Amino acid sequence: FNWDAIILDIFITKVNETGSVLQGGRTDTDIIGLVLDYEWDENLIRGSVLVLEDESVFNGGIGDGLWGQGTIGVDYWINECLEVYGELGLQIGDYAEDQDQQAFAGYLGIEYTFCDSDMKPYLGASFWYLSGDDELTDNDQENYILLGDVDETIVAEENEYGANLDAMGNLMAFRVVGGLVPADDWELDAEIAYFWLVEGDDDDIGLEIDLCATYNYSEDLAFGLGLGFLIPDDEG
Repeated sequence: FNWDAIILDIFITKVNETGSVLQGGRTDTDIIGLVLDYEWDENLIRGSVLVLEDESVFNGGIGDGLWGQGTIGVDYWINECLEVYGELGLQIGDYAEDQDQQAFAGYLGIEYTFCDSDMKPYLGASFWYLSGDDELTDNDQENYILLGDVDETIVAEENEYGANLDAMGNLMAFRVVGGLVPADDWELDAEIAYFWLVEGDDDDIGLEIDLCATYNYSEDLAFGLGLGFLIPDDEG
């Protein structure tokens, strides 16, 4: 549904993945969702509500999960060069039989582009939080379960060839990003991120440094090369 600046999407879907728990796989999940967007100028406010019925072996073979997720996010341009963005998420319900889902997450960031420069260099910073479970043997499941990929970093978060640390929550990250367009069709980007566990005795994970180059051959085809280095914390 589309009413000028307001867009409403309603959907029903079935998720039947073959991934493992560490890959965030859901082998038997029904999802009913509602997404509401409000757009003005270049700005966006988005809210969503999802209801999930999860019968996956992902739930330790127990199944019978029925829980909901609500999110609210904003992407706001203070001026043509300065952007602030953020999102909050809450998950409640039954994660599995006799186990409650109670988790929350959020991120907040800022990015500035030097608009007067031909190479459009930019700098940004953001903080991310995914709640973690402090007691794995009780009836509360407090890890925030991501329903999509973040993949902000190559090693720590990438789910195909990285560690996918964010798949089951219990993660904090502080990121600094930057980049520029050195020539037509070329983009250079870099990111430095530090990761912590929210719950755990050894909470420092380490520092990651990523360098990426992208060549946009056409509107439909691009080539990219990325290098990621994760430096584990000595005591983590």
